[in-house]
Amino acid sequence: MSIKKLKVQSHEIGKECDCKRLQCSRKIPVEGKQNIVKSFNLLESTDIQNSHLCELISIVPVKNRRPRLDEENARLSDVVALYNIRYLYENNFTELEVCRDEFIALHGITRRRIEYLLTSLKSTGIPPTGKKEKHSNIPLKLSNDTRNKIKGRDSHYSTKDY
Repeated sequence: MSIKKLKVQSHEIGKECDCKRLQCSRKIPVEGKQNIVKSFNLLESTDIQNSHLCELISIVPVKNRRPRLDEENARLSDVVALYNIRYLYENNFTELEVCRDEFIALHGITRRRIEYLLTSLKSTGIPPTGKKEKHSNIPLKLSNDTRNKIKGRDSHYSTKDY
């Protein structure tokens, strides 16, 4: 098995969140958590995993802003990300809203990957595609015309005496 495939399939459930607002870790049964990470690991490539994660992330505009003392220096965001999980439990698909930490823990991913997905969703609205696997179509061979132009140039590196 290649290292790339091992990396795609090696996600494990992380530490549960302890948020008080959503109480995410209490809502989901243990079998549901295992089904989430198992189905995520079965996805074949990083691009497919990214598109799956982006389906579960919703970006909505900010509804209310709290007044700040120092509004000039405050970083104000225009959108908020909502995280959902979808899992199979007792032959039913269930979808729940969870916090970011629980979303990260259930899929066995990092905060950095979430930030990467969010930047792509905010800027383009579509999941990012892997640019590592793409090859450019730049020809490596110089055309004869270009080669002749290079040979015809005078250079202080040339060994010819003119």
